[in-house]
Amino acid sequence: MGKAKKHGKSAENRNGSNPIGGRNPPIKSNAETEALRTEKILPVVKRLSSGSADERTEAINAACNLLEDDTCRFLLLKERIVQKLMEDLLHDPAENVVVLSWKALRIIAEKEGYDQCINIFRRDILSRIARTLDQLSVSIESTPGAEAKEIIWTCVDNIVVLLTCLSDTDIILDAITALKDVVPFLMGLLKPASKISDNTKTIVVQCLSVLTDDNDDLTKSIIETPEYVSIIISLKESNVPLIRMYTCAILHNLSLGPSEAETEVSDALVLPTVTSFIKYTASLDLGSYSPQNATNEDQAGFKAVQVALEVVVSIATALGYEMEGDPSSEEPLPEFTEDDGDDDDESNHKMGEVSDNMQEDIEMLTGDNEAGDIGSSASQSIIKYLLEITAPAVIMLSKPLPDSLNVVRLRALDALNNIAWTADAATTKSPGLSKKWRLNANEIWTNVVTPVLAANTANIELAEAITGVAWAIVKNSRGYVDLGHDQHKAFIGLYQAATGDKLRSKCVGVLGCLAMAQKTIEINKEIGVFLISLVTNAPETPAEATIEALDAIFEIYSDAEFAYDEPVFIQNEFSKYLEDSIPKIRTMVRRIDKRKSSELRQRAEEVALNLTRFVQYKKKERSGK
Repeated sequence: MGKAKKHGKSAENRNGSNPIGGRNPPIKSNAETEALRTEKILPVVKRLSSGSADERTEAINAACNLLEDDTCRFLLLKERIVQKLMEDLLHDPAENVVVLSWKALRIIAEKEGYDQCINIFRRDILSRIARTLDQLSVSIESTPGAEAKEIIWTCVDNIVVLLTCLSDTDIILDAITALKDVVPFLMGLLKPASKISDNTKTIVVQCLSVLTDDNDDLTKSIIETPEYVSIIISLKESNVPLIRMYTCAILHNLSLGPSEAETEVSDALVLPTVTSFIKYTASLDLGSYSPQNATNEDQAGFKAVQVALEVVVSIATALGYEMEGDPSSEEPLPEFTEDDGDDDDESNHKMGEVSDNMQEDIEMLTGDNEAGDIGSSASQSIIKYLLEITAPAVIMLSKPLPDSLNVVRLRALDALNNIAWTADAATTKSPGLSKKWRLNANEIWTNVVTPVLAANTANIELAEAITGVAWAIVKNSRGYVDLGHDQHKAFIGLYQAATGDKLRSKCVGVLGCLAMAQKTIEINKEIGVFLISLVTNAPETPAEATIEALDAIFEIYSDAEFAYDEPVFIQNEFSKYLEDSIPKIRTMVRRIDKRKSSELRQRAEEVALNLTRFVQYKKKERSGK
């Protein structure tokens, strides 16, 4: 369906550190770049090979500054700066040169992403990192003097950030996991006795949050070391928001560890903390936020809330898959109690403190509250908390925010999307949907979805995110969400304006649900005619949209008893149009390359087979009447 994925080890994160997403535009060589190369780049590159340690230090320091600029970095990479760093400068006898070389590699990995990370990895950087970690472990313990220690901690920071960047690629993550000294080194830094700075501690927990993401071997090794688990849990009480949120990410990852690794770590430890911080952020005056005037603390806070929202995305995804994989329903989801209390004060506690209401939240999840046990399954308590407590906080950040906070809003919409899909799965098993979730669903449609549709946004990312949320809400609306009267026209228009197959497919999914949710025959007819037009235009219609349209048609018109079957499907001869489209659908199937798009090809083959069966079924359905 339309579940959002975490923004971790995926193709979209292979494009470097462009904060608005997508690959930075390619830089072309021209007279201006040639002059820059001659005046700035080549002199620095030449001085990197100087016989003077001082000159090499100055040159590598200059190179680090140049690497922050896209054009200069492009030119330095053309001059094989990575090769120079790896083969010569990391082995330089001058300590400052080595430290700055690690910084240069870190900048390249951060800014360039996947391609350069693979390049650095293939030059055997991990062997060098392993040897350096051994040296640093000794140096941290034995080096006297503030200045010397500062050099060591700078080196630690750069290497750990480099590990974080490299870990965002699966093949490299596996190789890092195989290094036996990485986790002990990182966990050693987090011991209370190490007394590292908050900045270094933040860098270390961020690295661990990436290393433990979908990594059974590494999570198992941590879970089986009780000291490590205790250290991580203690960091959840840090006064630094980023440390708290990255710690929550680690704990969530540990909770998803292999089944044979027994642990009491669960999302019940995590969800109240991330929810509390999301509420706190939503309570701020975000409309006046200006990046130019923002303090470092402000910027770190907004980064922390993005991490918190990513954790919610993953928690909701895990819960959804757990329910999809458990068809038994022997232990039904709890009948959610109505709660009209005001939760606003939960966001007003100081950072780092556990408020009274947050303590009640924790008790609600752990089953210690006196309000009553909602079920023996821990996941049931987490689902209830997610839908009733976390969702309203996420909704606040899903509403319009300043453009400078667009990335926060998009992460909030991802979280809201997955919460709504989880609600769909949960309420299928639990007909007694809570009053609070009904209110949430109406607010999402009215105050999150509708304003974006009305604004006719040109922001494709926003349109995709909103359409995903709308799909989930409409699918499980069950008559208690006021969907308005003409929203289907907005989604038809959005489909026609879309330039990507992903958005088109989501629009069709929403329309299919709207056709059933809206009881008006006229609306059903308008949507039905649109869906049929997509099918009859195959194979010119994108395959994803065609498949989604056919699946929707099969469901919408699956029963002759439906009020709109006779006046829409029969009177408009949809069956004839579908039968005439069978050869076109087969052509569409043949055009999908099995090797490049195996999953899409399988879906297309299934829908082609179902189309033939559906046409035959609809012909016979009324023949006995």
